[in-house]
Amino acid sequence: MQAGSLKNIELTVFRSNPNYGVAMLEQLPPQIKQLFPHLENEQNHYAILYPLNSFQLDLKSICKNTELLFYSLQQPSILPSSLKLMFGDNLPESIAKMVLDGILEIQNNGSFISGTAAYPLLYESIFEEEMDSLIPRLSIDALKYADSLEGADYNTLISRMYFYNRIPNSPEWKKIYPSSDSVLKTLGLEEGESFQSRFDQKWSYHKQKPIQSGWLSFSAKKKQASQTKNQSKFKLYISPFPEPRLIQEVFQATTDVLGDMDVQNFKIGQDVIGLLRPDKMVAYFSNFEDCEEAALRIRQKINGTPAHGVPFTADFSNDGLLSWGMDPPTNTLQWGRSSWRLWIVSQLATSLLETKLYRATNVKPWKYALERLQTIGIDPSTWVPPHHLFTST
Repeated sequence: MQAGSLKNIELTVFRSNPNYGVAMLEQLPPQIKQLFPHLENEQNHYAILYPLNSFQLDLKSICKNTELLFYSLQQPSILPSSLKLMFGDNLPESIAKMVLDGILEIQNNGSFISGTAAYPLLYESIFEEEMDSLIPRLSIDALKYADSLEGADYNTLISRMYFYNRIPNSPEWKKIYPSSDSVLKTLGLEEGESFQSRFDQKWSYHKQKPIQSGWLSFSAKKKQASQTKNQSKFKLYISPFPEPRLIQEVFQATTDVLGDMDVQNFKIGQDVIGLLRPDKMVAYFSNFEDCEEAALRIRQKINGTPAHGVPFTADFSNDGLLSWGMDPPTNTLQWGRSSWRLWIVSQLATSLLETKLYRATNVKPWKYALERLQTIGIDPSTWVPPHHLFTST
């Protein structure tokens, strides 16, 4: 897939959004300050943009460079050359993002616009819809499906995209996996099984109530002092089609590889619902190199296995069998800790709703949502987490 390219905006006229005011955090009323409990210690925070008379605008934390830019464009003009010193080579992308975020406005036929309506003035839309690999194709299909849901709210859009590609439960699947004990039998974790003794040498497992978790969790008996829960930020998704023979072969191969690498934790769905989800098996790593090495070793053992495929993850190949994601830190999310996939679909849901709210009929909502991701460094042809998102807020 080729993403929309940014147009030449060097001679384009911009202005600060006149519906915003600027204030230091300490100048705001207490009821507003309490919405930003973490900002006083944030290195990138300098000021707050607050809406003057519009209920459609949000409070925004901005850095010092953005505040200087906002003041410099109080009167409409082309971009001052001094901005290149502040923003460097990322100036065009930064300006485009601020227009889409409503901080700046762009001139259009004598008036000024921002948000989704401004998108065609900033980008050439050149998406190619044919995907070469399974996961990008599934991800686009999930987004298009969400776009087709008339009247869906934010939470509905998120859940429909996040759960996309789950196999519906049915009497046939319930017969195959009638209980969590049947899953253990499929995995080869019954007393007397030859695999059981090999497994017990390196792993302990914790059977939890499905209503609480839905996962069968495993931890290494050989503990690493340097490994903590907070360091397990990379996820390897192992996603075979949930036929019992495939589940057993892939699980046992994965267990052997992870045990040899002294990986500390992984999990698998412990019932029929868990095994019908595409992200049915997940291993945790503290660094990407180990995650990639594990994927390579597992692939050598299970190559050719029919894949299920986890949308909105980064594929290690073109078949969807092994992919990865990276949990964003808490400070990138208003609601606390989350996963890479949940963070991605929340961004897409926001963009879909923006497009429909402002009725930007000159761009398809799903395409706008994809290209909006470009402004924060995510390529929808790979869904690879961009490093810069996870080193600063």
